[in-house]
Order: sequence, then C-alpha cells, then structure tokens
Amino acid sequence: MRKKLWGGSLGVAIAVACFALLWLGGMDRRLLLDRSTLITSVQGWGLQKPDIGISAWTYGLLTGGAQYQWIGNRQILFFHDLTPIQFTVSQSNGAPSTNLDWPASVGTPTLYDVATHSERPLPKLTELFRHEEGEAKTTKISPDGARMLWRDGQDHVHCAMLDGSWHLEVDSSGQGYSFWAVDSKQFHTYGWGEDEHKQNAIEVYAWDITKGTLLEANEFAQPAGYDWLDDCILTSRGNIATYLNLRPYTKIILYEITPPPHSIAHTVTPTLPAGSTVQALFYSPRGDKLAWIINRTVPDKFAPLHRWIPQYKPTPQKTTALWVSGTLGENLHEIGHIPITEHGRQFYLLDYVRWQPDGKMLSFVSNDTLYTVPAD
Repeated sequence: MRKKLWGGSLGVAIAVACFALLWLGGMDRRLLLDRSTLITSVQGWGLQKPDIGISAWTYGLLTGGAQYQWIGNRQILFFHDLTPIQFTVSQSNGAPSTNLDWPASVGTPTLYDVATHSERPLPKLTELFRHEEGEAKTTKISPDGARMLWRDGQDHVHCAMLDGSWHLEVDSSGQGYSFWAVDSKQFHTYGWGEDEHKQNAIEVYAWDITKGTLLEANEFAQPAGYDWLDDCILTSRGNIATYLNLRPYTKIILYEITPPPHSIAHTVTPTLPAGSTVQALFYSPRGDKLAWIINRTVPDKFAPLHRWIPQYKPTPQKTTALWVSGTLGENLHEIGHIPITEHGRQFYLLDYVRWQPDGKMLSFVSNDTLYTVPAD
C-alpha cells in the first residue's frame, strides 16, 4: 500500500514539475506594459479615435493633427482644442457608408510637465500658430527643444521659438514635409519634383533658421513601384535617410543617400519575424535608430500539450509589438508586445510611438494612456 502511494505521489510530483517547467518556459517576459512606466492619461489631447478601426496616422490626418512631441525628457508638447472629425454611418445600396465632417480648428499648443503632472499654455505661440493657420499634424520640434516647425494651408513652412518671441516663414510650395537637422541649425523641406504627377523624384531643400535663406537644393531619384513615406531625417553620418514600402507593408526597404552626387549608398531588405506585418516606422532624433510597430501571429507555446492532451486545442496568439533596429534595419529586436484579444483593436493597443530626444527611451499610447519604455 505504501509502495503504491509512494509511486502515485512520485508520479504526481513529476507531472507537477513538468507542468511547472513548461509553464515557466512559456511565461511571457516581453509583455510591453509590464516593462513600461505609466506617464499620464491622454484624454483631452485629441488622441482618442472613433471606433472604426483606423490608425493614429490616419486619424491624425482626419482630425487636423492629433499628436504629441517630447521637449527634453520632462516636457511634452500637445494640442488642445482639436475638433474631432464627425463620423456618421449611413446605408448606401445596402452597404454601410461612412460620411466625414471635417474640422476647422488648428489647435492650441500646450506644454505638459511630466514631473509635476501640470499643463502650461503657450499664449504667444498659440496666437502666432492660429494667425498663420498652422496644421498641428505638420509640427516638428527641434532636437534642442527651442523651436517648432509647421506648415500652413498655403504650403509655407513656419519656424518659431516656443515662447513666440521669434518667427520665420519660407515659401516651400510643393514641399509639404519638413524635418530638422540633428544640430537644430537647419531645417529641411521635401516633396515631389517638378513633375508631381509622375512622383519619380524627391526634392530636398536645406534652410538657414536665422535668415530663412535657401542653403542647398537636391533632387533624389525614386525607384519605380515604391512609395516615399512622409518621414525623412538627416542621419548622424550626414546622409539623408528614408524608407520605402512595398504594399501591403509586408516588405520594408530602407535606404540611405550619400551627399552629392546622391548615389544610393545602401539598399537593405530587413529580415522580419515570421508571420509579421509592419504597421509603422519612426526615426530616432539623431537618425541612428528606427522604432517599428510590428503585428504578428505567434504560435501557441503550449502546443506540445496537444500530443498528450488531445482536448487541448492550440491557439496562435496575435500581438502588436514595439521593435527597434539600426537605421538600415540591422539588429532588429523586440522591446515588448501586447496581446490582441479576440475583440480588441490593435490600433488602440499600441499607437503614437515617439522617441525622447536623447534616443534612450520610447513613448507610446495604449488605450488612452501614455507610457515610456527603455529603447534597449
């Protein structure tokens, strides 16, 4: 009797130990929210989206610019008073149709202090921004945190001190995008070349921030069949970098362009994790890193149990994750992921990714809450 009990106890012990090892091996140590620090709720920042399953980038376009940007590691610039787009759904030929009512508000620039959890208005900058009909979605803060770029409805680019004490305007017709040089002494505008409809060349202009004079104008050829996305940066090596996408975003090509004669220095196709698609990319302020939002389906870690327990049905896990790599996609590694539940929308779980100016931390919004996480 004792022998049977001992044998039975030993079997149970072995089974429990095996299950514990399997459980420990299957523990998810890369859950993004567990590795992150909660900063604040973003309700009132214009970052909330209607329940129609669109990305932050798309919603930012529709709202006129819901976004935020870091100034140093302690302050955040965001916009109050962004009028949300109004969505109405009607039936058209038996199918639902979404109607859009576009907003007119340009927003109110506001500073949020992370340490004190307080907000501070910027009245002079707000007056200037509204007078020049600024578009919040086009704003870019200089790496030193002193100035802000924005575009108006006439394709003019404006540069102003955050306290509103100084303002510069340049005519950048046809160049709807802008970015800062790493040293904050120049800014760049870029857009399609002379034949805008062909979209086979990009013009990049460099501007002096003190006088608004044009310092340099360059044109870069674009490989056929690809889109130049609206993010571009001057890297720490002094080259212009951007990324190209091949729809539907399952393959990303990154490349870096040397100074004149502007030959393509690198064309790289990063190796992405199996079962993944890329939702968005974000350059670090110094142009030496890329943050990625990657959605993927991960196999069930407990799938081997099905061999011994037929009743167990393996279920692949859908996740949305934050990854980091070098400028050309090298050393791509996961920072953390968030499981997507059966009824969850991935755009609400991980969105509005931003770099802090020193490139050591990333921030993101998940379910209307702002978090930071080390970019290691």
